[in-house]
Amino acid sequence: MVPFIENKFQVKLDKNNLGVMGSSMGGLSALNTIIEYPEVFGFAGCLSTHWVGIKPGEYLLLPFRKKIDGDKDTIQAINKYVANNISKIKDHKIYFDHGTVGLDYLYKGPQNDINRIFSDNKVSFETKVFQGHDHDPVDFGKRFMPSLIYLLEN
Repeated sequence: MVPFIENKFQVKLDKNNLGVMGSSMGGLSALNTIIEYPEVFGFAGCLSTHWVGIKPGEYLLLPFRKKIDGDKDTIQAINKYVANNISKIKDHKIYFDHGTVGLDYLYKGPQNDINRIFSDNKVSFETKVFQGHDHDPVDFGKRFMPSLIYLLEN
């Protein structure tokens, strides 16, 4: 895809001007992408990153319960993966955010754990919490510009 964009728009893309963004599982994927391809991507925006996973039983009951607890094994596995690979993104820039209602209410603790890993390893990042924002595309859209401003400022 990168060669196609470079040819189509006559630009040279590299980690100085190329990043990846996503929301929810896409936020998790954006973080994974920059960890796995640090020579290609220089920054990642992770909006309402779905740190908590979901067990199949919870997923099936979600329409009736309207609440999940998340999967502790998933949270621990993500933390371990990030901690074991954080050195790959020492000179990269990462943005995280989440809301406080809906599914996003589950993200505070896991996000704080990730923040600690980043801080302890001196990796450049920012985390913002948006009061009253839910886990939905309308709120993701409201947070798109703040994420870009952080990621693109020198």
